[in-house]
Amino acid sequence: MKQEKPSIERDKARIVTSMSNDQKKLKGIEDSILHSLANVEGNILDNESLIENLKGSKEISNEINERMIKSEETKKEIEIAREKYQVIATRGSILYFVIANLAGIDPMYQFSLFGFSRLFNDIIAGSQKSDDIEERLKILLSSVTEQVFINVCRGLFNQHKIIFSFLITAQILRKEGHIADDEWNLILKGVAFLPSTFKKVPNPMPDVINEKYWDVVTYLQNTSSPFMKPLLG
Repeated sequence: MKQEKPSIERDKARIVTSMSNDQKKLKGIEDSILHSLANVEGNILDNESLIENLKGSKEISNEINERMIKSEETKKEIEIAREKYQVIATRGSILYFVIANLAGIDPMYQFSLFGFSRLFNDIIAGSQKSDDIEERLKILLSSVTEQVFINVCRGLFNQHKIIFSFLITAQILRKEGHIADDEWNLILKGVAFLPSTFKKVPNPMPDVINEKYWDVVTYLQNTSSPFMKPLLG
């Protein structure tokens, strides 16, 4: 967000500073009024100087309160704008952790966070621009995913590129809720993941369908798995 919309980040910093200063001024005014009231001599209504100070303090206080209300509204608008770009940061996080875990495939695959951050920022800076924020987000999502994949694949063995693409796709689908945790564990661990409460269903075609595969299919059939929707109608 800081790179994409630096003006918004500057506005946020300015508003936070302004609100902090105004809060301090309000506190100072309140303390001054309390001090004046505590030390007034005689009838308060006869003390013209005190009355004038109270009127002036009230006017200043009202101005500060109005300014703080507007600042709070502007701050909310900025947060909404920043939130829209959160999807790009999330995609970057997914890609980085997939890349960082490539060392589990081969120890030679070492990628630093600094190097990834620099690549990520370069892709954002060099991507196609658009004044339409929704269109811009689509461009950024596509560019970041594609360019990170291409750049990392340059350093991978051919047999590992397919694994890399599968991991990226799977993690994106998991984040979007299209692959549930139990389904992901089933992919990783196979039938060893099936719970002890799982009730086996007789395999109608043992000569054709492997027993382990049949157990997986019958298990998924009793879940809300999207994998089974084409089969179950």
